[in-house]
Amino acid sequence: MKVFIDFTIGANIFLTSSSILHEKEYNILSDIYDILTDTHTHSVKIDSSSSHSYWALRAGAGVGTAIPIGKNKKMSVFFKCSYLYGESC
Repeated sequence: MKVFIDFTIGANIFLTSSSILHEKEYNILSDIYDILTDTHTHSVKIDSSSSHSYWALRAGAGVGTAIPIGKNKKMSVFFKCSYLYGESC
């Protein structure tokens, strides 16, 4: 088993997307007007969407261990724990 210390630097990228679809109802006066003029526009569908991306730079130190596995011990399993300091989104 080997213990190691390392330094990591990188970036996190966050992508956000939202969409809203709703119907806007008119009041009774608009309905009466629609009946009288035979236009029949009782409601209107409104569609809105938004997309946003944000990135944050992260860096920090970590400690880990490498545990050899198998008959020849040529492969290893790595476990690493790091504290990355930087911006949060």
